[in-house]
Amino acid sequence: MGATTSRSTLDATAFRNADGRLAVVVMNRSDQPQRYRLFVDRQEVAVEIPARGLQTIVG
Repeated sequence: MGATTSRSTLDATAFRNADGRLAVVVMNRSDQPQRYRLFVDRQEVAVEIPARGLQTIVG
């Protein structure tokens, strides 16, 4: 399992929960909200993270 970002302001990691669901944790290190696209397999979702925010996406 792995995660990469194309922006220097975002950090991310991904893992499988004990129930088998995918969890992605994203941190925004900038002072501005950031929009990004999360790709998992062939699916894509647009997400916004607040300034200095930390969020977890579970699917």
